[in-house]
Amino acid sequence: MEYKYNQKLPKEVEDKLDAFLERIKAIKWFQPQAEINKEEVEKEVNFYLSCFGFTAGIEYRELKTEKDWASARASARASAWASARASAWASARAIENILVEDLPDFKEKYPNGTFKNIIPIWEKGLYPIGIIDGKFVIYVPPVKTEFPVIK
Repeated sequence: MEYKYNQKLPKEVEDKLDAFLERIKAIKWFQPQAEINKEEVEKEVNFYLSCFGFTAGIEYRELKTEKDWASARASARASAWASARASAWASARAIENILVEDLPDFKEKYPNGTFKNIIPIWEKGLYPIGIIDGKFVIYVPPVKTEFPVIK
């Protein structure tokens, strides 16, 4: 017998996984909106960090030059080996969380969820790295050749 996710899962879990994967596929990676609401981003970051019991300041770094991109890659490695791996890892953890999020032990430990809460930041086209030296670092790619306005 062939299963959609290589194992038999309840229909509601398959539906949640389908929705999650479609949401990930729809992300416009490194394509931020022309204007980004700073308050909204910071609220999302603080909520994400609170899910794990962390607090941190937030630092925005623009990706303008090759040196900036190299620094972003180095920061990503320092924070989580490499940003693509970090994103894949967070996505994988989010999928795992979908499978267990309705279990009482998980709900008790993580009442607001975990890794899937980083998705709204990715959906804004931003490049969150993680906590470095007490700051949650978010790299900001340019909008075409212009940088977004962070209000």
